[in-house]
Amino acid sequence: MRANRTSILLATLLVFLTACGTIEVKIIYPTPPGPRYQSIPLGTAANAESNFASPPMGDMVLGGVPFQLSEQVFKSQASSIPDADYPTSILLQTDVPYAQKLHLLINTGNGFTQFDGQTIGQIIVTCDDTEVPVADLSLGQNIREWQLAHNVIYTASRAQQVWVGARADQPHLEGHIDLLSLDLSAVCQEGTLTAIEIIDTSVETVGSLDPALNLFGVTVECQQ
Repeated sequence: MRANRTSILLATLLVFLTACGTIEVKIIYPTPPGPRYQSIPLGTAANAESNFASPPMGDMVLGGVPFQLSEQVFKSQASSIPDADYPTSILLQTDVPYAQKLHLLINTGNGFTQFDGQTIGQIIVTCDDTEVPVADLSLGQNIREWQLAHNVIYTASRAQQVWVGARADQPHLEGHIDLLSLDLSAVCQEGTLTAIEIIDTSVETVGSLDPALNLFGVTVECQQ
């Protein structure tokens, strides 16, 4: 009975619309949701000055990715004092469901030419109690020195420069910050990211405290 009534109403509506002339029908499709970003503060793990005269601070968008930056950055061990006493890794606790990508503002310190092409670090995440290797950091490929000098590796094919500023020690010279974006595995994309660890492996891989890692910011891109 209800189906007959619906058919009669539709037929009546069709006759009315036909009588009124041509009616333009516009179908509006919902816009797919975009990515969501969660900035991960370095917190107490930040242990050093950035070496920039006026470093980027606060909430900033670099390379299209929002970051939460502080005056202090994380630096790993290096042969020079006081960097020789710095830790070899940074561990950040997180709680990010459906994590899709990891965005790092990262460069090296003392990334000398003798270490070109060598692995000097590693990135590991934990998702749903599972440790997942994300990437090795290879000097000249996905990471490079933060400053220009004659004896350092200052190009890297996968590193995207997103900020430039004067050096604190020599304001007439500039340094830079690079963005490294990494895809996360299915276990993270379908589960929950609970930890990010960035490790300086230079002692094991190249037999030197150099190069060091300079980490400025961390952001996780996740599905809404």
